[in-house]
Amino acid sequence: MPFTADERKKISEMLREKGVPEKCPLCGQGEFRLPDSIAFIHVFEPGKAMETLGGQVEFGWLPAGSMPCLILICNNCGNTLLLNLKVAGLWDELRLEEVRLRC
Repeated sequence: MPFTADERKKISEMLREKGVPEKCPLCGQGEFRLPDSIAFIHVFEPGKAMETLGGQVEFGWLPAGSMPCLILICNNCGNTLLLNLKVAGLWDELRLEEVRLRC
């Protein structure tokens, strides 16, 4: 579901308020574009030790949730920034969870 004009305005305001550079910090030339999608980074944490039938102890990685991120892509070099929507305060403000779940 594409961002609405109002959502794009709120995102732009947040980026300015937080001091996110308008030019790419990698190439210094390109401007960032905002695709009509968000990314989820899956987070894993070390699991508990487990006793196997062979008596060995194994450590696994268990899912610990995910971080919803805003995607910004440099039009020149392709540098991609992921900004945590919850930390930035946009997840709740834009009500992305309830909007996206309805799709």
